[in-house]
Amino acid sequence: MQIEGKYDKRLTLTNSPKIFLTTNHALSGSGYSHSDRQAFMVFSDYYGPHLRPVDDFGVLFFDEWEFDQWNLFYNLMATCLKLYFKFGIVSPPFENIQARKLRQDIGESFMDWADTYFSDPNNLNVEISRKELTDHFYDIYPKQRMYCDSRQFKKKLGDYCRYKNYILNPFKPRENSLHGGDDKRGGLEYVKVCTEKYVAQNGAG
Repeated sequence: MQIEGKYDKRLTLTNSPKIFLTTNHALSGSGYSHSDRQAFMVFSDYYGPHLRPVDDFGVLFFDEWEFDQWNLFYNLMATCLKLYFKFGIVSPPFENIQARKLRQDIGESFMDWADTYFSDPNNLNVEISRKELTDHFYDIYPKQRMYCDSRQFKKKLGDYCRYKNYILNPFKPRENSLHGGDDKRGGLEYVKVCTEKYVAQNGAG
């Protein structure tokens, strides 16, 4: 692995390094090999623009701490290390993580378009050609043609249905899935985005 040097020559690492990073964004990928290399943590949105830690504690973290605050901090870190060595990494509830990853995979442009399009009850629980949907999406977001082809559009639509608890093509059963398979007829592919209530009233096959 080569590392670009700043104002110096490049460095070459001959041994395989371990790369560590923290991020607020979900990493793309799936499977055990992918998930085994990540440690997930979930935080609430208690603090934000209208409430900061200094409002609760009266001082800026680290910069304005006196001895007592530093002592409490060191004790907390020591307790955290003790718990880690005893229990290892404790996985958090994954519902919010999965929802965040889905939304990131969907993308804000597609999310905005789909929320608007399927807020019209005339577009739910009805068959619509996939071409009609993609054309409508590209009409609203023409630049997305460069980043979201027909195959990616289909994947985003499936992810969107999972995110919103809709069911895609429920009347084309697919094993071990609420969402059905492809519906191709007469040279066209059709999709049907359904509410759970509609599927419960009409069966799933």
